[in-house]
Amino acid sequence: MEAAISLAARLALFLFFGFFGTVHAGSAQTFPVSDPLNDYLRVLEISGKGGVGSSFARPAEVSPAWLEGLGPHPWLERVERGMTGDGATDGMTVRPTGARLRTFVNTGHPFGFNDDEVWQGKGLSVGFDAGVEFRWRALTARLHPSVTHAQNSDFEIAPTFWDDLPDYAYPWRVIDLPQRPGTTSYSRSSLGDSEVRIDARGVTLGVSNRSRWWGPGVRNAILMSDNAPGFGHAFLSTRRPVDVGFGEFDVFYLHGTLEQSDWFDEALVGASRFVTGLVVSVSPEWPRGLSLGVARLFFGWVPESGRYPGTLFLPLQGLRKVQFATPENPIGDDEDDQLLSLFMRWVLPESGFEVYTEWARTDHAWNVRDFVLEPEHSQGRTLGLRHSTSLAGDRLLVLGVEVTDLAKTTTSQVRDNPTYYEHWIVTPGYTHRGQLVGASVGPGGSAQSIVADLYAPWGRAGLVLERRVHDNDAYYFHAAAREDVDSCCHDASFSIGPRMLLFRGDFELEGQSMLTRELNRYFVRGNDVWNLNLGVSARWRPR
Repeated sequence: MEAAISLAARLALFLFFGFFGTVHAGSAQTFPVSDPLNDYLRVLEISGKGGVGSSFARPAEVSPAWLEGLGPHPWLERVERGMTGDGATDGMTVRPTGARLRTFVNTGHPFGFNDDEVWQGKGLSVGFDAGVEFRWRALTARLHPSVTHAQNSDFEIAPTFWDDLPDYAYPWRVIDLPQRPGTTSYSRSSLGDSEVRIDARGVTLGVSNRSRWWGPGVRNAILMSDNAPGFGHAFLSTRRPVDVGFGEFDVFYLHGTLEQSDWFDEALVGASRFVTGLVVSVSPEWPRGLSLGVARLFFGWVPESGRYPGTLFLPLQGLRKVQFATPENPIGDDEDDQLLSLFMRWVLPESGFEVYTEWARTDHAWNVRDFVLEPEHSQGRTLGLRHSTSLAGDRLLVLGVEVTDLAKTTTSQVRDNPTYYEHWIVTPGYTHRGQLVGASVGPGGSAQSIVADLYAPWGRAGLVLERRVHDNDAYYFHAAAREDVDSCCHDASFSIGPRMLLFRGDFELEGQSMLTRELNRYFVRGNDVWNLNLGVSARWRPR
């Protein structure tokens, strides 16, 4: 281990002096994960309008030079906003990052996901964020805090199985995923989308509180998404895909801290968890449009004595559990939890298609033989397909289908099969401030969605249909074992709703609604409930 740390230290010094010895300013613009422009840039790739150099870990980066060769497209004017011109500058530039006000209403029970800071409880929930960005040479400092408020009205909750947790804790397993954050309304603030970074010689180094999205999924990302608030982390990455002769590759590494909510185990107040992860993707020269990637992530408790250097290198740990077995620990268990993901995206702009998939595991294979015999053990997976069609009037019609499944496989009948985002030692699980950092369908859930969007110079109009199955792992473990015949059934939701985005000068007005019918809520036969989710937001996007 000491040799590894010494080698890493020398490598870090080489990177620092080699890459940062000569610095220059950049002018490219990046957008937060939740910004609709992020997905729009991906739509342009599918439509054959131009390549954006998409990353599976960092926001897409748009430069004025890239825009000049793009040609006409529906949202040309919106993407151009914020561009400052190419070339280095010795003076400091200051510009607003914009502002956003979001409001949500749920009529029956909490509903909402991929909304970063906001927790959409029953009743009214509000979020506001705004900020300013400073640039000087290679340094960028972005201050973009956020404040939220939730009415958090009362609704029927399920009884918990755990005497030492609050009555409104998650009912089916020990994880920091409360059904309801307390019994009263609450407000909170955070650094939001803030970040300080240095961009030089094709590398970016910084500290950030921005949400990250890893992998090719559009509605669900298994390892990291904006379903939870952004967490504080340091990161090192390529600034944009790097040409290595046979193709381009992209790397992103982070190490940060996950926080517990105020509505979990009081005995753990003050304890913190680390998270460290690495994602690497490559886009070969042939076949064109293909991208392949791997991501690995660990989380665990930070010891009272402080972080130990070895946590920085956990993503490079061996994949076989047998190598960690000892006489005292014959099954090779460790105190941390891990997630491993392999993913692929193939864009066919000539036909307007993209297909993508992500396959993940949340447990080591014992050895190669074990992996070959049961590769599906502890797996999670996403499969998606989208098609873009150009229409008259400078419009694009995009149809998409995505399927995500994080439920246990049949190997759970003969061996322990971990539930996604839950851990028996790191009991808060893979959560931050009471929300899942990974896919919103977890733990133990699945989702199937169909989305249609029309992009036009005035904005976007769309329709979403989705089916979700809630924590099937809990259903089989708890509900199916009860003697009560009413506790019998899968808990599934069916949702449908339109969404709209309108451009008005410097402002963007967005509205959405989702009507949901949930069948057998809390696995109780006939406990069918309705919920209407309404969302309205206004964003100021300065030029």
